[in-house]
Amino acid sequence: MDRSRITRTSTNTEKELNKLAYEIEQFVTLISNNPNMFPVSDTKDIRKVVIKKYNTLYYRILTDKVEILSFFSNRQNPDKRKLF
Repeated sequence: MDRSRITRTSTNTEKELNKLAYEIEQFVTLISNNPNMFPVSDTKDIRKVVIKKYNTLYYRILTDKVEILSFFSNRQNPDKRKLF
């Protein structure tokens, strides 16, 4: 087995995860500053933001805070989506 290939794959995966984490942080900051910025989902009072076309973050605005409800992979069957 070529161990350099395994290491390279692990490094790439780690970089991808770090990039995704950074992008999630950016969206959470946007939501914190302007909770109404993103569209309402099919479910009343729940908003959604698509992150890198493969993931959607669902949240709702409460009186004094924003509550993140779900982080869903858009590659999955939408029937599996649980919002709370």
